Amino acid sequence: MLRYILFRLLGLLGVLLVVSFVAFFLARSVPGGPYDEIQKPLSAEAKANILKKYGLDKPFYVQWFDYMKNVAQGDFGTSLRHPSKTIVQLLSERWPASLLFGGLTLLWSVPLGILLGVIAAVKRNTWIDSMVTLMSIVGTTVPVFALGLFGLFVFAILLNWVPYPATAAGWQPGKDPRILILPVLIFGLQPLGVIARHTRSNLLEVMGQDFVRTAKAKGLTPNVVLFKHALRNSLIPVITILGPIIPNALTGSAILERQFLIPGIGNFFIESIFARNYPLITAMVIIIAVAWGISYLISDIAY
Repeated sequence: MLRYILFRLLGLLGVLLVVSFVAFFLARSVPGGPYDEIQKPLSAEAKANILKKYGLDKPFYVQWFDYMKNVAQGDFGTSLRHPSKTIVQLLSERWPASLLFGGLTLLWSVPLGILLGVIAAVKRNTWIDSMVTLMSIVGTTVPVFALGLFGLFVFAILLNWVPYPATAAGWQPGKDPRILILPVLIFGLQPLGVIARHTRSNLLEVMGQDFVRTAKAKGLTPNVVLFKHALRNSLIPVITILGPIIPNALTGSAILERQFLIPGIGNFFIESIFARNYPLITAMVIIIAVAWGISYLISDIAY
């Protein structure tokens, strides 16, 4: 097991090198730069001095090598737009909102997805099964930005059940927890649908295996057969599905955070792209890639 973990960690290191290189290349391939001011253009000399200060006048591969050398020492550099703060400080200010947003999403979507999958399997080919299947299809196929716009229009504007983000007094869930309801519910539809669908299909497959028939032949009650024998084995593949779901939730949704004005790292990532904030873009891509890689490794070990 130790050898397997070390091998996977080495593989993750190689992936991070490739991901960082691609992120570096793509960020600098977009037209424009962090100091291309339109309303207040900088002089050519001032711009050249700033680019030299941050090493942006060097060749692309030299910038990437210098950046990764600093990252290996735990230094992600400073933001080009916020030079007084390090990138770690900026992310530590934004991440709590994403953790709250994603944590609440996982708290209700994962257990409810498993429960609905079990109910759909037990009530196979009934209207309950059809409703769970429809919910799974909606959650996994409808784009999240469409669900966000629909939710804002119906529940915040027409019905006024939840506060509209633009009129709320900033992101203050401690003062008005209702501001969390709509984005958390919408963000949880996708993991809910995926988990419910896989739980249903895996449970139906396990229920037809020999050891389940043997447990029934021994006279065990249906609940014991279902929860102690069938469900425990059917949830093994679901653990693998949680690999991408957990880091995806805890790193926030860039689209939903933008729509609901959540000051999380997903929204911050979009702002960094617009500002051509190269060090911050690369740092966030690397951190998210590490989170995904570690999550997959933990799920494989648990599997």
